[in-house]
Amino acid sequence: MTNKYGATVALTEKTSDYRQDDEQWWKDAKEDGLCVCDVEYDESSGVHSTTIAIRSDDEDGNFAGVIKVVLNIEETIDIIKQTREVTRYNNAQFKLLNKNGKMIFDGSGKFRFFEDVSDGKLFKEIAGDRGYLLKKTEDLQEGREELLVFARSQGHNDYEGLGWILTIEYQTAELFAPVAKLRNIILCTSLVLTILAVIPGILISNYISKPLSKLEAAMDKIGKGDMGIKVD
Repeated sequence: MTNKYGATVALTEKTSDYRQDDEQWWKDAKEDGLCVCDVEYDESSGVHSTTIAIRSDDEDGNFAGVIKVVLNIEETIDIIKQTREVTRYNNAQFKLLNKNGKMIFDGSGKFRFFEDVSDGKLFKEIAGDRGYLLKKTEDLQEGREELLVFARSQGHNDYEGLGWILTIEYQTAELFAPVAKLRNIILCTSLVLTILAVIPGILISNYISKPLSKLEAAMDKIGKGDMGIKVD
């Protein structure tokens, strides 16, 4: 916490700089009342974090200082990891990027922390606040297809939000396995019902057509003058 001059007056941990009025978060909080920064390395706490700064006024509404809170990004990553552990899909891959295409978390381990992937095809295809993409087979190894769903973080009231992007990649074979199983059950059931319907039809047809064939043969002989023919 700082006073109105930017000097630190209260803190929970040792800071690397007791003067804060030259920091952008301090200036933004003083001007706008609130500042939420994107992920960056905080020298004071020694961790990658998100800074939240709130303007503090006295009883008369005059500027009194700024309160700063540092949120360790590892806490956000832990939430994603816990969510991944309880998902029903074993091959689901979670990724978290900031609005500029910096990788905050990659469950597949392909990208380093804060690696810039803004030039990649995936980041360029993500548009809008939420949606989904179906990766084409030629984009993947072993000929697999993946369904990617994404959503951007939203703000609240006057706060626009950080615009972080959470993506989840599912293998379509695993995702639609219940549908494929149901389809196979329906096909097998239809085949069995068809067989059960055809067999009685064949038996009934033979039962009816055999006497008719005998009658037809007898009528043919009668037509030729054989009046002694008998039909069983």
